[in-house]
Amino acid sequence: MATTTLYDRELHYRDEGSGDDPVVLIHALPLDGSMWEPQLEAFRTRCRLIAPDLAGFGGSQPLPEAEGNLIDRWADDVIGLLGALGIDHATVVGASLGADVALAMTRRARDAVGGLGLAGLRGDIGPEEAGQRLEQAEWVANGGDRQSILERLVDDFAGPKSPHRSEVAQRIHFVATATSTVGWVAALRAMTERPETAADLAKVDVPTIFLVGEDDRLAPPDDVRALAARAPEAGVIEIPRAGHLANLDNPAAFNRALEDLLAGREARRSPGKHSWPATPAVH
Repeated sequence: MATTTLYDRELHYRDEGSGDDPVVLIHALPLDGSMWEPQLEAFRTRCRLIAPDLAGFGGSQPLPEAEGNLIDRWADDVIGLLGALGIDHATVVGASLGADVALAMTRRARDAVGGLGLAGLRGDIGPEEAGQRLEQAEWVANGGDRQSILERLVDDFAGPKSPHRSEVAQRIHFVATATSTVGWVAALRAMTERPETAADLAKVDVPTIFLVGEDDRLAPPDDVRALAARAPEAGVIEIPRAGHLANLDNPAAFNRALEDLLAGREARRSPGKHSWPATPAVH
């Protein structure tokens, strides 16, 4: 685990492997970068992998209280981290709300993104769910027990037919239980503040793969296919025996899909360096 100071905050990240085509892995919330361990193990001998803990999760300090969309602010943090590491072009893979962060990166630093893997990306949520999330955020902020929320999270995230369901449930319990109150509140609030997904997808012009578990309750395959149809450069790969966290439910199938994304990006990569934004966002 490495640490850097970004915008006067400590940000923890995993930096493993080597190569000229780095891959950034952005975790789901309220988890952290450790959720990508199956991918770090599988790909570290072939490419460089960067898996940050987003602000407020894992070992990273939370964002300061300020106005602004949380997903955009997390995206700016990842962009700033890549700049600090001297990485000007990467394949970006995100899971669940991490997929929203990955998509936001294409809007905020297009030249930094050479390919996209969007796992479990959801469409816009309705007002009923948004209201529930805000109520949960208030409950947690005021010291309420998170256990009931956590149990629902396991049911939503872990696929019923996953060969690793018990392991995934244990990981979710372990990581999410350790997440700070600030992190939990940020995760729940971010669900209600997500930018309009369809508008961003229509502008995506890099090789993109949507990855969806066949038993994903939060982002059902048919809904994901409808989203993918809005992105000109997108394909869809359904991961069998997997739910919302397909990379953990069925790592072997997820990794094969990731290989397809990396091969497609390499085949279409334009020569030379891509410019980095001259002035990173400041919070």
